[in-house]
Amino acid sequence: MFRLLVVMGFRTAVVGTALLLLGCSGNAVTIKTVEPGVTEVVGIERLAVVDLVYKEDPEAGRDIANMIVAELNETGAFAVMERSAVTKILQEQQFGASGMVDTATVTSIGKLLGVDGVIVGEIVAFGANSKILGKEASVCVNIRLVKVESGRVIFSDSIMVNTTKSQGGENKNAMLNRVARDVAKQFVSSIAPHYVERQKFLLSTGGDVGKTNSRGITFARNNLWDKAQEQFTMAATADPTNAAVQNNLAVCAEQFGRVKQALEFYEKAIALDPDDEAIQKNLATIRTTFRGPERPAKELLDELRKGASQPASGPATGPVQ
Repeated sequence: MFRLLVVMGFRTAVVGTALLLLGCSGNAVTIKTVEPGVTEVVGIERLAVVDLVYKEDPEAGRDIANMIVAELNETGAFAVMERSAVTKILQEQQFGASGMVDTATVTSIGKLLGVDGVIVGEIVAFGANSKILGKEASVCVNIRLVKVESGRVIFSDSIMVNTTKSQGGENKNAMLNRVARDVAKQFVSSIAPHYVERQKFLLSTGGDVGKTNSRGITFARNNLWDKAQEQFTMAATADPTNAAVQNNLAVCAEQFGRVKQALEFYEKAIALDPDDEAIQKNLATIRTTFRGPERPAKELLDELRKGASQPASGPATGPVQ
């Protein structure tokens, strides 16, 4: 089977399993999708973040708490209480830093602040130093999310990030700040939906729908996803058994955050062409990104290959909703 794959502004003919040899490394567009947190946080809408405890340098605990607030605000998943308001109330009530590690105290603080959850933690390691071959920065924290209503710790983790690579000649403090921000990002990604960039493969095809599909790919590569969707939908209407077009509709749906529909399009695409490496990669990525009760991609692929000789259910041809 002959197929064309989009390759960063040019197209290369690929025959059958030659796609495996290419590895698909440059044959992609980048889409922005939403990845859920590792832990499902239920019943928490309003959050407060208190300084992480670090007796050696309390300012470091404040800085990381501020970074966590910034990352949480960027997700838009929670209403996060202003740090200045949190600090003022804690000072008025004379809560010491040592009490921040006690769950009962944290629950009392949460009720006082009028929030559903409180994020607390301790810094275990925080430092940067010079080495013979360069500089090194390392940050390690223990961090918890406490649900105020129940007093339960609903998420906890120990996060360590270190680096020996400076960017743009940054000094040790700048490296340490970057590593601390990575710690904050890792924690927030565990409890909140967040945007990530994903590499996806758009497929070209021949036949009567080739030109329409090609226009869709051009629109997609120029970030005109609405117009791309229109072209792919027209192509799917003309040829509902074209796996490449179904794949491209799936990429559009994923770009728009329509995960369930994207999965449906990918599964129909791979049912039409179970051995297509690019479609397999697209499907595997979305199943890895969007955790849930779905079966693993490998299990689905094996099942589809076994039933490949049976007629596939008709692929969707309508516009992505």
